[in-house]
Amino acid sequence: MFVNYYANPRFHSSLNVAVARLILGITLLWKIVSYDWKAISSWPDGTPTAAPNKTIEAFHVFHIEILHDQLHLLSWLAIIFLVCFIIGYQLKWSSFLSSMIVFYLMANVYFFNSVGETETVFIVIYFVLLIGLYDEHDMLTIDALREAGENKRSRLEGWYSDATSHTFPQLKWALVIFSTLYFMPGLAKLLTGPGHKWVQPETLARFITHRSEFYTSTEVVLVPWIMEYDIFLFGMAFGTIFLQIGFLLAVLLRRNISFFALGLIGMHIMIALTMQILFIMNIILILCFVDWERAYQTFRNHKEQERYFDRLWFGSSEYRE
Repeated sequence: MFVNYYANPRFHSSLNVAVARLILGITLLWKIVSYDWKAISSWPDGTPTAAPNKTIEAFHVFHIEILHDQLHLLSWLAIIFLVCFIIGYQLKWSSFLSSMIVFYLMANVYFFNSVGETETVFIVIYFVLLIGLYDEHDMLTIDALREAGENKRSRLEGWYSDATSHTFPQLKWALVIFSTLYFMPGLAKLLTGPGHKWVQPETLARFITHRSEFYTSTEVVLVPWIMEYDIFLFGMAFGTIFLQIGFLLAVLLRRNISFFALGLIGMHIMIALTMQILFIMNIILILCFVDWERAYQTFRNHKEQERYFDRLWFGSSEYRE
């Protein structure tokens, strides 16, 4: 279901990286259009509303007065370059320019909204840069069609080949970066928690209670039920550490990562249901590693089986209702 690209698998087409490009580009488009950039530009002196910390102070270097007043224009430039990135037009340049503009825009957003979802956008930017850096491995682009010249028709018809000749180093290194970002907090829980205290039921119970009392506006239905079962609290805490640490280990050992990818999605869903913190960006990034080509193969085989049985029973697929 999910691909461990660190194991250097080969594919029949570049469908997987093309879908990842779509996911990343559309995600950044969604983030760009969701902010009122004129309102952000009007904030005086780029003064942060979030609690001061070293990260926010470091982002002050990106507060350039002449650019800060034109954030809404920069957002339109970002949209233009992101559309080019999505369709694969001048992929190397569109990925670089869109990434730099979005980075600057989100650096200004970070003054006002320094939550994890804002930080995750910077991870998406890294992925976009990797897609552009290895653009020659992505054949389902406008650039690839332009290079085909008079052979555009054959290129379109032959986008899927029987030979497994496609590799995706951009997704390989994206997977290593992404799994490392999970590994570090898991290791911190294990070493500085320390681990045996972090997995104790009362520890997670305090996190959930604190969150539900001070940060959520509505009552979380699952919280009273979860608090009654220590084994459930222990399982959630232990499972979190296991998934966060095991994900990177599975990647580096070139094992199947489907269990960890699905487990991390489940972990984020449980966090949303118990603490009302939705890590939607993380779930979107995990989808970049789905084996979309295998899904296409399954669909194609199913259609071929339908046509076979049509011919078998009716003599021709034309009689199929």
